[in-house]
Amino acid sequence: MTITTGAVVTVVQPGGGDSVSIPGFGAVFKLTSRTTGGHVAIVEHPFAVGTITAAHQHTHEDEHSIVIAGEIGLPVRR
Repeated sequence: MTITTGAVVTVVQPGGGDSVSIPGFGAVFKLTSRTTGGHVAIVEHPFAVGTITAAHQHTHEDEHSIVIAGEIGLPVRR
């Protein structure tokens, strides 16, 4: 087992976090890899109904989505 030292975990309240604008939707950083020793980041992406994002892939990290309200659709490449 590997133990990470120097990681700082903070609680970010609803509505809190550093925000950036991304065309079509936003990004609110709840937990950053900078403060967790590069291990994990949690980012909230608020967007309007009907928003479509460009197809993309992540080659260096995994992405997991949790839908808090509404529903989301996505194509799955086989």
